[in-house]
Amino acid sequence: MIKKFFWYIVSRVLAIIVVVVVGSFFFKSSVALRSALPADVMMVGRVNLPDLMTECEADADALSTALDKLPATGIRYSQPFYFFASRGYFGAVVALENADELEDFLKKQGEVTEQRGLKWASKDGFLLTFDDDRLMLMGPATDAEQDALRNTLYACMKQKESESGAQSDLFGQLEERTEAAVAVLSLAALPEIVSEPIKKYMPKGVRLDDIGLTAALRFSGDRATLSLQLQEKSEKATAFCQQLQGALKPIEGVLRSSSVQQPFVQVEMGVRGERFLECLRQNPEVRTQLLAANMLFDLDMIVRSVDGDVLLTCPRFSLTDRDFLLQARVTDTVFLEHVASWNDGATAEVGVRFQSLGNGLYRCSAKGAEYSFGAAGQRFFVYRLPKPFAFEDVLARKAPDEPEALVRAEVDMEGLPLAWEKLPNLRRVALTCSDVRQWQLTLQTTEGDHFLKSILSDE
Repeated sequence: MIKKFFWYIVSRVLAIIVVVVVGSFFFKSSVALRSALPADVMMVGRVNLPDLMTECEADADALSTALDKLPATGIRYSQPFYFFASRGYFGAVVALENADELEDFLKKQGEVTEQRGLKWASKDGFLLTFDDDRLMLMGPATDAEQDALRNTLYACMKQKESESGAQSDLFGQLEERTEAAVAVLSLAALPEIVSEPIKKYMPKGVRLDDIGLTAALRFSGDRATLSLQLQEKSEKATAFCQQLQGALKPIEGVLRSSSVQQPFVQVEMGVRGERFLECLRQNPEVRTQLLAANMLFDLDMIVRSVDGDVLLTCPRFSLTDRDFLLQARVTDTVFLEHVASWNDGATAEVGVRFQSLGNGLYRCSAKGAEYSFGAAGQRFFVYRLPKPFAFEDVLARKAPDEPEALVRAEVDMEGLPLAWEKLPNLRRVALTCSDVRQWQLTLQTTEGDHFLKSILSDE
């Protein structure tokens, strides 16, 4: 039942992607489609469905079946398609197989008009225009913006390739890529819900459009992998990336011997504390937060002592409990000698209190919650768990064949409630960083199941 519901959602999303929202431009004549790209594109991407189906191997039949279930739209599915962002809108140019068939399809959704030699329709805030060979769409736009957007679409459909986004650096970078699904963009092109948090914590003097991003999606067996590559476009952005690279170090896996077994979430990274603290201070808001924290306890001293792995684990999924275990490999624990003095000054005013429990274990009480912290050898730990956690002064070692990484995060999807776990049959989500400019997001289904076949299955 859940899979049938998921297939209903997937089929509708695929239809919207092809016809209305994401904006895909299928080539019939690559020059004709390129010439319609807005000159000021901030993001441009390409998906080649035939190559994608070949890449998916055993998943090709499932994807082909999914496409067969889409309504007749007149779109040429056999050609690559592109999507773009411009002037705050998302859009597409799509190659057509049969313009009459597209018009019939659109008339079932609403009115189709003809103006200035082009046919027009609108749906869900997106404005569409097409001729015999191609469909172009942009949006979402308010009713007040529709006339201006109509003029923009008309100009794009009539402009020469030399006037289009095909001459942009972004499109040039895209043409160099060979992946079946790839996009090139400026961080400024990201939706606000994504870009605003990034902007908030960027170092001073670095803007969103100072950093470019290339994203490539691949399918292989039971997993889908999204590779992300950052490109600096200013000296300040390059300087910060180099500084952050120097603040991180390869994960050794030494803290895993005393970690929560099979946690719901696990985040691991290698840190050079002194340099990492300098990076944090590059952002004004983070610097203010650090100052506030240091009024309560010696956070700077703790961070400076870190030299090696930092491991955060959350044992289980919960909307109410915030249980966690944080560990860090440190060079010394001198800061623990000052715990008694942390109760002086601002801590009493904000309702925070520290106390010694003996045997190197301490407790922090804050706003009704209690946190335990202490040290065991080279291991500093902070935790909030249902029962005391036993730490051994033993350092583990990662497997010899484990790929080198600076940051690794993993979510065990089987730890979610049943309804979430089965939708869409994901078993694991992992994020890995091998270089501050290279990130990889992996989605993995139940072992033995092909990724697309599992998701698109109608069973």
